[in-house]
Amino acid sequence: MWELVTTPKVATDVPAAVDIVRIELRSLSGQQTMLEMDRRASVRELLQQLSVTWEVMADCLKLIVGTQVLGAFDTIGDHCAGASVLSVLAVVSLDGVHKRLNSGNKHHRLMALKTLTNLSPRGSEALIDEICSRLQDQDAYLRLTAVEMLLHVSTKGCQQAVDALIVCCRRDACREVRYHALEALPQLAEVGDFTAISAASECLTFRHDERVSRAAGRAMVELAGQRKGDAAVVELVVRHLRNRGVLRVSCLRTLPNLIDRADPEVVDAVRDCLSDRYPPVRAAGLEALAMLSPADEDLLTSIRHGLADTQGPVRRAAAWAAAKVASVDENLVTALLLDLLGDPDSWVRVTSVESLSSIASAGNDIVIAGLCRSLEDNDQSVRDAAVQALARLPVDGERRTSGLVPLIQERLE
Repeated sequence: MWELVTTPKVATDVPAAVDIVRIELRSLSGQQTMLEMDRRASVRELLQQLSVTWEVMADCLKLIVGTQVLGAFDTIGDHCAGASVLSVLAVVSLDGVHKRLNSGNKHHRLMALKTLTNLSPRGSEALIDEICSRLQDQDAYLRLTAVEMLLHVSTKGCQQAVDALIVCCRRDACREVRYHALEALPQLAEVGDFTAISAASECLTFRHDERVSRAAGRAMVELAGQRKGDAAVVELVVRHLRNRGVLRVSCLRTLPNLIDRADPEVVDAVRDCLSDRYPPVRAAGLEALAMLSPADEDLLTSIRHGLADTQGPVRRAAAWAAAKVASVDENLVTALLLDLLGDPDSWVRVTSVESLSSIASAGNDIVIAGLCRSLEDNDQSVRDAAVQALARLPVDGERRTSGLVPLIQERLE
């Protein structure tokens, strides 16, 4: 009688432990990773796995063991001489990178740029030069990526990177690229760099995106540093005020951050904006004037005109500025602000409440009564502002606040 004997199958596709090589990979930029591969696997397979791990292009890499460059069709075992560990240096193949950077495929250009950035040492002139050249690429997303990469590979004061960003700020057709270039400029340019300050000032009146003009203002303030108050820097902003249009808003918001006290010529340039036909310019002008001009009758007169403006944002700016001239005539300013507690614009009422709490003297029953009325306002923001104002109001004894405590507690609950 025959007996059927079966032999268990051995999985031939699973390499024995002795055939596994531990590969220690590092790059000149400091990246390190560990891979385990069959010693019979090709170097091409290793490159493909590494491209996924490091998010780089395989054909832009060269692998080196000792002084020997590995061939794509070599096997891992050809270079480990029976050892179970192989140390490999991954470097950028400049020929491969340049080929991909000049490709008509924008994805290939982007991946080549990322490969170059990820694997090259920080501060490399060749790397910075290549990234700067990508700022002229026809694809806006690639230019944007190049701006971000400059921040990672350049050091503070790198003139090559700064010059490229300045060109980007002045000429790039994409508003998103300009915005990020302006954000990057103060991080790389030296404080006081007048060329960089000038480039930022040219974007103060960028017509197509308010974010760009705001970023320009921030960049100017950060770069001014010890040049704060410098007549040449101030003139870069003031010259825009001589133009007409809503684009002057960013200039008016930037100016007080560049100087502590303006000379009469600058004050006059700001005061001219109060008659502009655009409400945002009038509002920004009042705020700037309150910060730059001395607290005097002229400033009070300008604020009173603002309080009578037909536009809510202008009246709100005037209500904020009124607190700056309380020393000129506190009773008048208080009366003006109390009148605004009935303004049809809720944000004007909020600002008036806040200004009243900042200027009211201890035990001012008129102000307290006005703020108490605001506790019953039909707008939640006004009621909340009144609660905070009453809590901050100076008092001269417990008796005056005893009736307010329940009201405040009720509002806070």
